[in-house]
Amino acid sequence: MPQLPYLAAIFGLLGLLTWILAATLPGAVYSPTSDDGYYLHFASVIERDGLTAFPGLFAAWNSDSVQAAFPLNRPSHWHPPPYRIAFILVSALFVKAFGASLTSLSIVSAASHVATTWINWFFARRHMGEGFALALAAVCGFSPLLLGLGTLALMDSFACLGVTLATWLFFEALKAPRSVLRKVWFGVAFALAILTKELSVLCVLPFAACVLVERFARGRDVPLVPFALALACPGLATMPPFVLGAGGLAPLLETVRIVLTAPRGMPYAIENCSGPWYRYLIDYFCLSPFSTLCALFGVGALLQSPERGAWPAPRRFFALFGALLLLEHAFLIKNVRYLVALDMPMRLLALAWLFELAMRLRVPVQRLVLAAVVGASCLLDFQSFRHFWVDLKGYDPVSVDLLRARDILPRH
Repeated sequence: MPQLPYLAAIFGLLGLLTWILAATLPGAVYSPTSDDGYYLHFASVIERDGLTAFPGLFAAWNSDSVQAAFPLNRPSHWHPPPYRIAFILVSALFVKAFGASLTSLSIVSAASHVATTWINWFFARRHMGEGFALALAAVCGFSPLLLGLGTLALMDSFACLGVTLATWLFFEALKAPRSVLRKVWFGVAFALAILTKELSVLCVLPFAACVLVERFARGRDVPLVPFALALACPGLATMPPFVLGAGGLAPLLETVRIVLTAPRGMPYAIENCSGPWYRYLIDYFCLSPFSTLCALFGVGALLQSPERGAWPAPRRFFALFGALLLLEHAFLIKNVRYLVALDMPMRLLALAWLFELAMRLRVPVQRLVLAAVVGASCLLDFQSFRHFWVDLKGYDPVSVDLLRARDILPRH
């Protein structure tokens, strides 16, 4: 059981985040003819007609006729496909509860952000202590990117929730490599993450790399076949829902083909979502410069102690996971909200470095300094959130808008 002061603090933090999001939602920016409009359309159809409506959504999207329901005559293929089944189902439940409006989808995002913050606290507490867990929950909760996406009617916050849960569960499975139950829990969470956003499957490479490092670089008794099955089964388990939802294998393959080829001819993606791999880091610097800088220092400190056993397990795991996730996304469309899963690992590494520095101080001073630094970091991030998402009415955090928000580029 967590100690009472820490338990009160985490519930206070979750309550504060809920209040901030609730106060911000009335001014949230929406684009009813863009991605959030499509998500609302999908959710409303499912809420009204039930699961049997999914094949019709796939057929309409594949034939480029969904756009007929929107005022602007833009190709449906420039917007999300209907195979984000888990998010659409959850959105349909919220539409049923709160009405068919974009605000209902924003409530999904806000609830997802609060839940993600709690998940980070819950698992970090089990492996890194009460104080670190509370600090991680705070800095992740006030992340300008995560907090901002928590106000929008998009699926990124919900997708982040699924990937965050799956990542922590995989870390726990790796800590107890002979546990079948932990692999099962991971498999369920990872399957839901894939059903939420198909690109979550890219986490397989970082997960597999972590297994191989533990087995061959660190010499741990990690069974390869059970972990291979744990990584393969979630993807296989999602195939029946995808095929049934699409109304057959052929419509599903057509949807996948269109998704892979459509961005090449999309003007918005070409103009705003291209560039080198380090564009993601530039975006993170624009959103949260202090935490991003500390994260890079944390990686550097980790690399300075490569001797066997010198890297604490959480830092080793999340550093490798984050690095490979960044590598994979370097070949995709460059938008920092597509790499939202990198936010928590970076903040964990940043905090680990700060905690390591504080260890050189006396115990009473340690806590005061860490509390002050974490509090200042949260305040700076909250100001960044207010500036970009509230004052400037941010919607899609592409580099050009983030650079303008920091007055690096001219406003006009």
